[in-house]
Amino acid sequence: FLWLLTTAMNLFMPWEWVSVCQWYTWIPSALLVLSFFGVLEIAQILENPFGFDQDDVPLNLAADRLDEEVCLIIKHCHLCNVGGENLYRELMQIPKVMLDHDEERC
Repeated sequence: FLWLLTTAMNLFMPWEWVSVCQWYTWIPSALLVLSFFGVLEIAQILENPFGFDQDDVPLNLAADRLDEEVCLIIKHCHLCNVGGENLYRELMQIPKVMLDHDEERC
């Protein structure tokens, strides 16, 4: 339905512009056609962005990058009283875990 409406508008709108633009009616008409059909093409692509087509969002790459970032955060986080496992252990009255590098920080 949207494609039909866009086509009808692109066919009838130049007739309205002839009185204003005269011989230069083709310029706004071309811009109208390019913009409306461009928006329709973009909408069609974004209708189903997660698939295996050439223009789809690469979810596997995004998931791999998120996995790497989470692993880096876990590797470089410190188990202090501020947050993390020791806070949980303190609330549950379990002995704290102290690593070699945590003694001077906590």
